[in-house]
Amino acid sequence: MKLSIVIPTYNRKDDLSKTLLSFENQELSRKDWEIIIVDNGPSTDGTRDFIKEFIKTSKLNVSYFCLSLQGVAYARSYGANCAKGDIIVQIDDDITLHSSKMLSRLISYFKESKIDVLGALELKSKDDLIKMRNLESDTCHDKHMFFDLDLFEVGRMDKNFNMYTGFEKLLEMPSGIYKCTSFRSCFMAARSRVYESVPWDSNYAIVGGKVSVREETDFLYRSSCEGFGIYYTNKLYFEHRCGDRDKSLNSRGDNFSKAYYYSCAHSYLITKAFLSKRISLQRFLCAWAYQSLIGGDKTKGFLMYLVKNKSFLCAVAVLLGYSRGVIYSLWFNKCKK
Repeated sequence: MKLSIVIPTYNRKDDLSKTLLSFENQELSRKDWEIIIVDNGPSTDGTRDFIKEFIKTSKLNVSYFCLSLQGVAYARSYGANCAKGDIIVQIDDDITLHSSKMLSRLISYFKESKIDVLGALELKSKDDLIKMRNLESDTCHDKHMFFDLDLFEVGRMDKNFNMYTGFEKLLEMPSGIYKCTSFRSCFMAARSRVYESVPWDSNYAIVGGKVSVREETDFLYRSSCEGFGIYYTNKLYFEHRCGDRDKSLNSRGDNFSKAYYYSCAHSYLITKAFLSKRISLQRFLCAWAYQSLIGGDKTKGFLMYLVKNKSFLCAVAVLLGYSRGVIYSLWFNKCKK
């Protein structure tokens, strides 16, 4: 069973170099895995020259592709199409693998169970890393205990399209593999056959602007609807360094833009589910109305911004975003036909 690592990147040479360095100590045989770097830009910070030199000096099997800027979902899809592995792992360019057995264990989990998509525990602080290292033992990887994260309202999207994350709870929970429906794509492993049925939707680069949200939720939601098993584990972990973003991504911190793009992407996701006949008209109307007016655990609706945050501009941005999300979904659905 061969592994393909897909890493989208853009103007983050220093972060990318640290990520690649963390792959050097993996115990997995070099012939059993490859790294595919998709430069989603192309970058202007010397990434191309760095990769060329890295390929010359490193023993890792690295391929490099340079694209015009079309969004991270497109880059992930492009990398998956180039992959030769039975398992394709999507990762961000600012993560560190601290365990030398990370990739070999990942393969063993896919070999020994019916997992189709698997996420690993994202650590965001040194304290979390120390805690996981203290808890880690080889014996905890021998037996696969399966649990359901729905019981803890973690890693799922409910019938009203409310998003629940809360993966930090897994730092205190039993070592095991947890069934879920949603998690972030900073480390997402999937069998190649999943991509044959569920390609990434690159339209999120337009819908969500530079905020770039919901493309991973969309991918996992459609994978779940196709009957693939989605899981998340705290038996594998990585450090997410959250490196410096492209300085043009100001909308991530700008309340008006963030409210608009998050709402637009979320509305697009809900409307797509209806147009593809995955949900009924009644469920679509209820979910769309609830999310646009009230909102959920991760996104605020019109009334929440207006009453709780007392932000008229953000409230207006939500209504604009939800309206545009429907329009985008209808338009792209028409173009697909």
